[in-house]
Amino acid sequence: MSAEVTALLFYFLNALTCPIVNRPTAECLTGPGWRHEQWALACRRVGIPTRRISGVCGLAQTPVESEPIRSVAVLGNEFVEGQDLSHAARVFELAELACVTFLRVNFTGEGCFHSVQLTPQLHCQHHQSALTRFFGLV
Repeated sequence: MSAEVTALLFYFLNALTCPIVNRPTAECLTGPGWRHEQWALACRRVGIPTRRISGVCGLAQTPVESEPIRSVAVLGNEFVEGQDLSHAARVFELAELACVTFLRVNFTGEGCFHSVQLTPQLHCQHHQSALTRFFGLV
């Protein structure tokens, strides 16, 4: 049943002609369904530093959750969130490489790639304002 609902949503979202945030892909309804390793590779392609990952059978270890995280978010051509402007241009490049409209990249305290988020956080005032402008509701 869930596969049918996902297929219906995939079709519906792709058929929309209005602006939408992150068109669905075959793997995920909110953009590319890349694994952590795929995001890390894409980061390396655009010049975002990554940490060496190792694990059993080539599987990456989960990033440590207790380390300090800084985020940079972009929506369309707009810088939405973040203190670290040194990574902003690269996050725009990563969003273009991944074919997404919204992208939030989380960095470790050392400035290395930690993780990504493909959906805006509606409780965040910066994201709300950017979405309002993106959809032309201002």
